[in-house]
Amino acid sequence: MGRFSLVGRHVKSFKTNVLNRKNSILTALTLSNQRSIVRALILGGRSMDNFDINTLENKIDTLIKRCDQLAVENQGLKEQQHDWPVERSRLIEQNNQAKQKIVQIISRLKSLEQAG
Repeated sequence: MGRFSLVGRHVKSFKTNVLNRKNSILTALTLSNQRSIVRALILGGRSMDNFDINTLENKIDTLIKRCDQLAVENQGLKEQQHDWPVERSRLIEQNNQAKQKIVQIISRLKSLEQAG
């Protein structure tokens, strides 16, 4: 398995976890009897003055956007990686042709040297 596909799986997994967490938090916030539990979990002992749900939601949205960007970048890298074997074969063939031309040139130079 390539390094890029592994990164892609982690990005997808992370994105799914972030989306699930965001949806869970937002759903829980709409239920009044669970609001205090969610606040306690999110705030971790901090007061509500020091914590803004909108800020959290914005940060989660930013993370989701970044995950999307990474997924697009990862797909591009996978496509590039797919083309590498073809490019390698082409370059090896060019290298072999260049070697053959050099051998021919050296052979001609030796012939000219012996004839002269």
